[in-house]
Amino acid sequence: MDAYEFDVDEKPTAGSEFHFTIPSGLGSIGVNIYINEKVVDKRRCLEPPCYEAIYLSPSSAGSYLRIEGEAEQANLAYEQQIMQSTETESENWANHEKEDKGGLTEA
Repeated sequence: MDAYEFDVDEKPTAGSEFHFTIPSGLGSIGVNIYINEKVVDKRRCLEPPCYEAIYLSPSSAGSYLRIEGEAEQANLAYEQQIMQSTETESENWANHEKEDKGGLTEA
């Protein structure tokens, strides 16, 4: 069986989207996403590569994210503790409001 891994650009951070890629060469693959051993999402990638994302709530900081993939040719797993966001929720909200206004702030 060949070795495959999820492609991950950065560590999971609470209050943001976590992006991962399911590599090509696997055929159809089922994916289960867990936070602290509880299934929070199930997906199927029919024709890898598949580019996936999941939103991690601000309250998920310190929890463990686990992603498991199962295909005929291989099993994949990724596990990492979810980091605390460097922004507070109010800063995060303020930044989103700025983006909604085209980056402009009121005088």
